Amino acid sequence: MLPSYAALIFVAVLRSVTGLRPAITRLTEPVDHAEGPVWDSRTQLLYFVDIHSGKLNSFNIKTGENRFVKLNGELAVAIPSEADSSHFIVGLNRSVVAIEWDGSNRLKSSKTLSTIDEDNPRNRFND
Repeated sequence: MLPSYAALIFVAVLRSVTGLRPAITRLTEPVDHAEGPVWDSRTQLLYFVDIHSGKLNSFNIKTGENRFVKLNGELAVAIPSEADSSHFIVGLNRSVVAIEWDGSNRLKSSKTLSTIDEDNPRNRFND
């Protein structure tokens, strides 16, 4: 299993933008399929998903701490809410789901907003 380097490349760009010395740095233990890096300037956190494990990760570039919460299924994308940094819209399996996550190891809330392709259970969202 090879680690995904999408988040690593994003950090190299991020560090060059923030004035830190550009570098490619391993953020986490190897993951199966990391995608969808999103920088939240309010929280100064880099969010990214590990699709097959269903993990939503938050990486603190200043402390080097990575936190995650595991959702039930394949997690294609996570988008932080503009209104509240602890709220996200995620693509989980074939559903669009609103979640509330405060950075701990469990969700505060989860609500399925819509599910597509009911007749194709092997389909899933992709970013």
